[in-house]
This record gives sequence, structure tokens and C-alpha cells, in this order.
Amino acid sequence: MDNEEEMMIWTEHLSKSYGEKEAVCDLTLEIRRGEIFGLLGPNGAGKTTLLNLIRQEYTLNKGTIYVVPKASIGLLDQNMASLDLEKTVLQNVMQESVQKEGIARTILDRLLLSARDMQKKAGVLSGGERIKLAFAKLFVGRANVLILDEPTNYLDIPSVEALEEMFSEYEGVLIFVSHDEAFIRACATEILEIKNGKAIPFLGTPEEFFAQRQYS
Repeated sequence: MDNEEEMMIWTEHLSKSYGEKEAVCDLTLEIRRGEIFGLLGPNGAGKTTLLNLIRQEYTLNKGTIYVVPKASIGLLDQNMASLDLEKTVLQNVMQESVQKEGIARTILDRLLLSARDMQKKAGVLSGGERIKLAFAKLFVGRANVLILDEPTNYLDIPSVEALEEMFSEYEGVLIFVSHDEAFIRACATEILEIKNGKAIPFLGTPEEFFAQRQYS
């Protein structure tokens, strides 16, 4: 296996089914540090199942999945369960931060949460603000593999652009599900399409993927 020191996750002939329905079938995949995987596919295709398999929350039907010991997985929770609604934005971010407060403040600022916002309780934030706070917690935490299900939900255009910039500088692994073609084009380095129980790595750029799909 090439570049083993950079390998974070790999699967061999991975399969998961529910009764007779195959959610993931015979997937062999390698994920290295610095790669940003965009997972594409219709609703119900098995994208969330695959994310949960990577998190090792589901029992496999067949195959192998290996996550290296140094990998620490962080999840963007759409229910925002990681947030303490009675604590301020800054207190929430510093709760599990491995960074100094100055860096945490910079990250919040880059995600368009102002110094005034940092003193608000998380409970009074809008849906978009809570998503940005959850991102900030991930970026200052220990996780080096981030799993994100529809990360642009509730975000306005400036916030999406700020997130794209943060993604471009992230040095760990990012795996995200999105139906936002522009966001996928801007962020993903790898495409994994999931349909009919098959997870198919695309051997090309996101631009090539969407061009091929447009003319196929």
C-alpha cells in the first residue's frame, strides 16, 4: 500500500445490508490525510450508512474497515447535541479546545461570528450560527477526521464561502455529504458516488465528474 504513513482509513470489500436491501456493497477505498471526500447520491442511497460504518457504529455484514489508531473522528451533529445552550459561544468552543483562546477567537471570527456573538449564549443563536459554532468546536478540537452530513444547511452564501476557505486549509481528512454542486466543486478533492447499493470512487476531479454526468 503506497504512502502508508499518510493512510487514515481503508476498507476492503465492505458490505452492509438491511434484510435484502444492500446499502453498501463490496467497497474498497483508501482515505489519506489531506483528502476531502464528497459523498454524492440520492436520498436513501446509503450515504449516512457509510458514514456510520466509518465511525464504526454499525456491525458489518462482510469485509473490513480499518481506522488507524491516531485517527480521531469528529462529527457535525445536525441536532447540535454537542452544544451547551446555557454557555456562551466562546465557552462552548473552549470546552474541548486544544488551541489557545486567541486561535479559537480567530476561527470564530473567520466563520463570521463577531466578538459580540462570542458572548451570547448558544441557546439564542440562529440555526446557521449554531452550525458555525459546531464547526468551530471541531476545528479547535482533537479530531483529525471530520465527518459532516450536509454541512451547508442553514448557512448563507458568505458563511458557505468562509467554510470553503477553512476546508481548503484543513490538514486532516474531511468526509462530507452534500447536494450542493457548487460547494462540492469548491471543496472536494475526491468524489465517491453512492447509488443502487454501490459506492463508486470517481477517478478524476469534481469538475470532470460533473461534466461527465452532464453529458452522459
